[in-house]
Order: sequence, then C-alpha cells, then structure tokens
Amino acid sequence: MKKLLIVVCMMFALNAIHAQEGFRLGAHVGLATGDIDAFYGFNLGVDAAYMFNVAPNLYVGPATGFSTFFLKSDFEGDNLNLVPLAASGQYNFDGGFNVGLDLGYG
Repeated sequence: MKKLLIVVCMMFALNAIHAQEGFRLGAHVGLATGDIDAFYGFNLGVDAAYMFNVAPNLYVGPATGFSTFFLKSDFEGDNLNLVPLAASGQYNFDGGFNVGLDLGYG
C-alpha cells in the first residue's frame, strides 16, 4: 500500500497539470501489474504531446513517449522498453479540474 501511495503522489507531482494549445511534456512512474509482474518491478517514463484546441476547453492531439520496465534482480536479461503512439485528449472543467485520456499502442 505504501508503494501505491508513493506512485500516486509521484504521478500528480510529475505529470503536466494544465493542458494548453501547444507542446506538453510529462513524466510517469508505475508498478508492473498483470502477467509481467513476475518479471518486472516498476517503470519510469516520459510523455510528450502536441495539443490542439478544437472546442472551448477541449484539447486533442498526438502523443508519444518512452517507458521502461525494470527487470527484477532475480532474473537475467534486459529491461522492457516501449515507445507508445497515441491520440491524447483533455477536457478542462471550470474551477481547474480536468480529465484526460490517452489511447494508443506501445
């Protein structure tokens, strides 16, 4: 539970807060889950997107980045590296609250 709390805090601290038209850059930290949990412990990465204002408070655009999953010390081999390609969207509500979604493939 302690690791999850640290990851969530890092997500909010490192991620881009306000999307505006133009280039945005962010970072992420995560834990490996699912089938790869047995081999990989956590991941780090950077995200980049270019946002276009298509409607009031709505931004969309292409996104990419680099993410690496670190191999646990029990195993030999290389880290798992991914370069995702995605479509990104963000809607800003009045009062500073916003919702975003990246949908793509890595």
